[in-house]
Amino acid sequence: LHSSRCNNWASRKQTKCQLTIVIFHNCYKHPHCTTYYLSFYANSTMDSIMARMLQPIKSIFDNKLVLDDREPAMTFELPGFDGTFGLLMPEGELWLQLGALISLQTGLQCLFGAIIYTLIIKPRKAGSKDRIAPQLLGWGIIFPIAAYASYLTLEVLDVRNKVIKMAAGTFSTVVCFRVIEAMYETPASPAVETSLGHHAAYYSTPVPCIW
Repeated sequence: LHSSRCNNWASRKQTKCQLTIVIFHNCYKHPHCTTYYLSFYANSTMDSIMARMLQPIKSIFDNKLVLDDREPAMTFELPGFDGTFGLLMPEGELWLQLGALISLQTGLQCLFGAIIYTLIIKPRKAGSKDRIAPQLLGWGIIFPIAAYASYLTLEVLDVRNKVIKMAAGTFSTVVCFRVIEAMYETPASPAVETSLGHHAAYYSTPVPCIW
């Protein structure tokens, strides 16, 4: 292949692996083709692995719960009021999705709590001089990831129900505010920073923890 075609080969993301390998072998004289090939292969492999890992979770959110099509379990009329009133049973699918989302967020919040304790709090308590600046870790890495994580969750799981969307903001809210506590040494309670387990548990819920 000529170099002009090599510049366009990276856009062939739907090409099968066999054809991609042929293109790679025919372009061995062009280093940029090797880079594109390896990058595309690595990204495709990672996307495939992530898709398989997330499939069981995504299947829980197949029902988008956009339309409320429940039928009243019972109807009744009240004297002095026009029309008929009805009682709707709770939507089980909604609570299943809420439970799955909250469980997922709780696990990730505990993970971030452990990371923040290990990288920020523990070195500070040990008086380490070689530790990375807490503000650099907090504002530069953890805060941006946490702030975007809720939006990424909604996109990956394709959540459309407004109630579940609101619940997805728990992760960003908890981690963003509490990493600020860790950076500026203003925890809600001194017991929060006594151990890794306490700190991870503190991140697991937006409500205060008391030990």
